[in-house]
Amino acid sequence: MELARIFQDGMILQRQKPIKIWGKSEKKQEIEVKINGELIYQSNIPEGAFSFHLPPQREMEDATLEIGEHTFKNVDIGEVWLAGGQ
Repeated sequence: MELARIFQDGMILQRQKPIKIWGKSEKKQEIEVKINGELIYQSNIPEGAFSFHLPPQREMEDATLEIGEHTFKNVDIGEVWLAGGQ
């Protein structure tokens, strides 16, 4: 399974909103998603492109996010703001 390149250590995810996860898989497989070792999502993903939404999460800092065989460290869940300037 290959996740989109946007998923990496040190990322910030929006709190209290569904979190979209996407990527590609070479085969059908069952996937588990854990935050700090706690199972928060489990499903089957198809061969080829896939996407799914994690349930909304509360704010947290320095979490470990496991998506299948991928582990991301120093993940924060909180407010994400995009701003444009001049």
